Amino acid sequence: MGRRQAMVAILILCVSWLATSAHGQELTSGRFMRPHPLLSLLALTPDEPFAVRGTPFLRYTDFSAIRRLPARASDCSGNAAFDPAALYAPPGIDPRQIERALLFGDPPANGLILEGDFEPEALAHALHASGYTQRDEQGILLLQPEPDAGNAGDRRDSVALAGRYLLRTPKPSLLDELVNAYIGYRQSLFTRPGVLALAQALSRQTGDMLRAAFFFAGALPPGLPKLATTEGDGNGLVALAQYRDGAAWMTALALVYDARDSARVAARMLADELENRMRHHTALWIEAPVVYEDSSGDYFVALARVRHQDDVCVIGADWLIEETPR
Repeated sequence: MGRRQAMVAILILCVSWLATSAHGQELTSGRFMRPHPLLSLLALTPDEPFAVRGTPFLRYTDFSAIRRLPARASDCSGNAAFDPAALYAPPGIDPRQIERALLFGDPPANGLILEGDFEPEALAHALHASGYTQRDEQGILLLQPEPDAGNAGDRRDSVALAGRYLLRTPKPSLLDELVNAYIGYRQSLFTRPGVLALAQALSRQTGDMLRAAFFFAGALPPGLPKLATTEGDGNGLVALAQYRDGAAWMTALALVYDARDSARVAARMLADELENRMRHHTALWIEAPVVYEDSSGDYFVALARVRHQDDVCVIGADWLIEETPR
């Protein structure tokens, strides 16, 4: 795969995945004096090595926002009744109760955090009928499959219901980590400066209009400027996000740097790259690049943004059609 194809493939991943897919002032979005959902869910994700494995290692989706879209945009297959949250709902949970989701890690060491208004009795009844045991610890409902209950489908997942959050994972030991992060006994990815810098930048840029975000770690994708490292371990951090801006849609590509000048250069180069690669698509506009400084002043996020038309079916990839050869 060439450099141009790699960039387009990554952007398509960001957009097409939508179809299938109390921590104080630091959690606020900048435009709204309340916790931003992305930061709230990030604060519940345990800071463990397996939590940042996978490509991408974090997938955030706001289903309540997706449901507010026009019928044509909410389901490119033409079935307006389809709700992608159904892919995440365990037995006993109505997908319409799921407002947001954050999926992290790489199977089988992966976890899912769902936010919504859930009914503990319905969940407990449905999973008990499937061979689950249940117990209550500090007001948290824990449901785990019996060893001989079988391993088909949802029966493999251990589940915890803590207030508005449903924690789910196929790895039993990871459920303890999720619960401990919720209680505050264990650090979360919210404490990782580079990850937090990305999340802060996206929340400030998008406010409550953020539909989806994807976080990548490791070497930067081909064709992107490799100007700095983050986290002190040589890993680059990249995020892709989709959000609404007035009557238009925006797709943003964000990179974290540890120097302001590097971020400025990267933002300009990214915008130029996108302008060059998408010059054949008349329905797309490249916005001026932006650099955000995180709250600590130690990290800087370069953002390049693509604006696309409201009447394009953004759930699919048809606004990024097969690129025209040079």
